[in-house]
Amino acid sequence: MNNILWDFPGGAPGVFSAVIVLAGATIFFYLRTVRTLSLAQRILLIALRTGVLLLILGALINPRRETIRSHQERCRHKIAVWIDRSGSMSTPGFWKRSRLDDVRDFCEKNFLAKDPAREYHFFSFGETFRRADGPGAWREIAKTTEKTDFFALLAEEIPKLQQEQFSGLIVMTDGIDTTGRGSFDEARSALAATSVGVVFVPMTAELAAAPALELVKIESPVFAYTRTEIALNFMIRKTNLPKNSTTMLRLWADGRKIAEHSIPGGNTLRTVQERFAVEQVGMTTFQAELLLDGKIVASERWTLQKKTRKEESRILLYNGALEYGNRFLRNVFRDTPKIVIDLAFAPGIVNSKGKHEENISFDSTEELKKYDAVVLFNVNRAQMSTPMQQNLRQYLSDGGGLLFITGNPAIAGDYAHSALEKLLPVVFSDSIETDRRYDARTSGIVRLITSGHRPTNFDYDLQRNSEMRYKAHPLQPFVLTETGRASDLPPQRRRRQAALRQNGNCAEV
Repeated sequence: MNNILWDFPGGAPGVFSAVIVLAGATIFFYLRTVRTLSLAQRILLIALRTGVLLLILGALINPRRETIRSHQERCRHKIAVWIDRSGSMSTPGFWKRSRLDDVRDFCEKNFLAKDPAREYHFFSFGETFRRADGPGAWREIAKTTEKTDFFALLAEEIPKLQQEQFSGLIVMTDGIDTTGRGSFDEARSALAATSVGVVFVPMTAELAAAPALELVKIESPVFAYTRTEIALNFMIRKTNLPKNSTTMLRLWADGRKIAEHSIPGGNTLRTVQERFAVEQVGMTTFQAELLLDGKIVASERWTLQKKTRKEESRILLYNGALEYGNRFLRNVFRDTPKIVIDLAFAPGIVNSKGKHEENISFDSTEELKKYDAVVLFNVNRAQMSTPMQQNLRQYLSDGGGLLFITGNPAIAGDYAHSALEKLLPVVFSDSIETDRRYDARTSGIVRLITSGHRPTNFDYDLQRNSEMRYKAHPLQPFVLTETGRASDLPPQRRRRQAALRQNGNCAEV
């Protein structure tokens, strides 16, 4: 195709302006001619001037002819399409649709259109590699439960594509290799060594789950004191519900509706909180209902024990051994006058003639009713009889508290599959190593002490260690302030304080 092209500043308007300027110049020069010329001379002079000016204009326009030649490429590119047919691609979702179905829709949308420049060849792979030639052969790729030998097949088959003069490869897979026959490095090396262009189409869309509205979790105290307020927490899961559906949480207390909450949003996990005022002593029965479009789809019931707060709380510290840790446990509440701790020991631990606290046998729940909580401290399985465990269970059912403490894994292992284990929020392992937990050097020291041999350095160090015995800290001397001196202290103490003040041995507080 031939085209006439020209260039001039300003385009067509610029050429028109140049013509007018040149014509004006020609006329100007004609009128300024001084000599008298004949008509023929004048015409010749005008033609010469006009020719020169046209030559100048033509040089500025630069007219030229260009020829454009085009040709159409008629070669066809061979494109290989690999389709994953393994079990992970064939697993159906709630709507009976799998990722392999998504692959078929993708092929129908993108590969069925007639394209003279491309020629598609289909293959499928799982544990083996198969050719699926023929019109629409990709529709016949059946769902299987095969594993995916992805990396090994990439390393083996990609070199063959170059030999068969394929221009490109499209791989549609979820990218999961479950056989382990090949490695990622082998597949990456095969991809780097080939000139075939490779495109991976990840088929990793989540499978649709069944529509559901669930009450996943309820957090509520078991008991509460009157004249307080408690928080009731509800965790709710919404899955694949229609957009126009209405979900609601309804809460009842003793048959009376106390709250109603709308649950907005689509697929979500939401937390709803409702606060409840505890007013009267007794038992309250709660019921939570989940409603979908006005229909109850989930319901849960639970109870709350309401009590009056005591002026004084009592804790029973029940020991299965002579534990030095009792000192620390008692000191925790030493400065809390509203908490009283009673120390007791299992039978046979201390001499009954000593000045220790009276043993408690747990033979009936009457002994436990006066306590708000029971602490079992290093009590082994042999010290817990069946009636004791039954009474503890009843004690907990009546609202008591239980804390189990031990520093010996062997003791904890003895309670595996026991009645006490069911009362605690833990599961004890019965595969505890029961060997002695101290090294050979410590074992030798213990044997020397128990054999009655002469005292060792270990004995003296033990006696000198201030942590192995308890001494009350000495009280610092003090004198009374004016308020203290005005109190009803005995006269002899007043005289003693006055003497201390005169000696200057103490400061006034």
